[in-house]
Amino acid sequence: MKEDRLNALLLLYVHRDIKLDFDKIIDDYAMRNPRKMVLMNPLYLRQIMVYPQNKTSTATERHGQDSRNVLGLCPLGFSENTQDLMCKKMLPFEKPYKNPCWHADSGELLCLPYFMLIGMPKCGTTDIFYSIIQHPDVEYPVNKFDKLLKETHFFDALHYGLDYGGNENRPPTSHEMRFEHYVQAFRRAASVISMRSDVITGEATPGYLQRLYNWIYIPQTENRPFPIVSIPHTIQHILPRVKIIISLRDPVERSQSAYFCRHRKHKRVNFDKFVKPCIHKIEQCFKRRNPTDCIMDTALRKSFRLNVNDFLIGLYYYYIKVWMDVFTRDQFLFVPFEEYTSNKHEMMNKIFSFLELRPLSHKEMKARFIIQKKWKNKSPQLRYTPMNESSYDVLHDFYRPFNEKLNRFLKDEFNYTWKKEQYNMYRNRLKGFATS
Repeated sequence: MKEDRLNALLLLYVHRDIKLDFDKIIDDYAMRNPRKMVLMNPLYLRQIMVYPQNKTSTATERHGQDSRNVLGLCPLGFSENTQDLMCKKMLPFEKPYKNPCWHADSGELLCLPYFMLIGMPKCGTTDIFYSIIQHPDVEYPVNKFDKLLKETHFFDALHYGLDYGGNENRPPTSHEMRFEHYVQAFRRAASVISMRSDVITGEATPGYLQRLYNWIYIPQTENRPFPIVSIPHTIQHILPRVKIIISLRDPVERSQSAYFCRHRKHKRVNFDKFVKPCIHKIEQCFKRRNPTDCIMDTALRKSFRLNVNDFLIGLYYYYIKVWMDVFTRDQFLFVPFEEYTSNKHEMMNKIFSFLELRPLSHKEMKARFIIQKKWKNKSPQLRYTPMNESSYDVLHDFYRPFNEKLNRFLKDEFNYTWKKEQYNMYRNRLKGFATS
């Protein structure tokens, strides 16, 4: 397959003066080879054809303003004012600033995130983000009331008129978050950065990693049977060098935490009765289609995702693979939730190092309440009982091969291995815990 794609790219390069209908080529291929159709960065082809020998140029230098037109993604060209994220003119980020910032015509400094904490949900993202912004060189985004805003949900929901939950059954409304509104979320950080060029800002929206199924709302995917662009592509066009943090947790315990959190308003919750039926539905889907199709299919989501999604999200490899097909590996940092909770000082300094921030001593972290305080979601928490032994075994057996696949794919970037402990030990450890 790799050799076939390389030959195709070479032919396109040799005959690059011929005008081709790339939309028709992609759609024909998708219909004839649905199992081979994979998400590919639409800029990759342009990079090879235009810059075959330029291996040292930055992402901003490689991606010209007409790069998307090679696949017909922006037939009307590029504009500063468009709300089509893939067709926005490249932002003129200025070198004096460590954070991606630029001056508007009015002279006001505008900024966007230097880093994004994109998931997974129920893997400690709230505590990690609140701990990051305690660093003296980090500023946080704010809402319209100038209050701290952790999750903007710009790229996965609000920009397309959806609600915070990414509910695709809700029709687009006039209340969609426009690009200029997103920029305004970082106005407080921009005012600080204008005086201190080494300061950075960022956001934490766990939906960015797992809501790949919202590709249908991106204009370039309209009326297509398969996505040629997705959430990571829109982010990569706006922020080509953004730093991406991903926190991962044992998928068995993550699925239970997510389920109980979603049912926190109910007095009685029976997690066990959903385990086997949901795992069965996922396995049936995988027999008929490739796993990436299953996590991207909105029709499948409408039919059974309400419960199944709690278990589907734990197949981390397939979500991460889509993102790493778009961004380079050096833009990612993976945080094992279990190591983070057991050795927070070391893990936080690892995160600070990734963000090119100075490390903080144990004393400094205590003074800034990074170590002593644990930040949680403000929503009501539900104390839950451990799952029964049968469910515990089913989930561990289900996730084991996918966890191994993730370790092989990430290698040294994520070498943490989740081990199945004795059921009695698990039950005693988890009994009476609240969702986190």
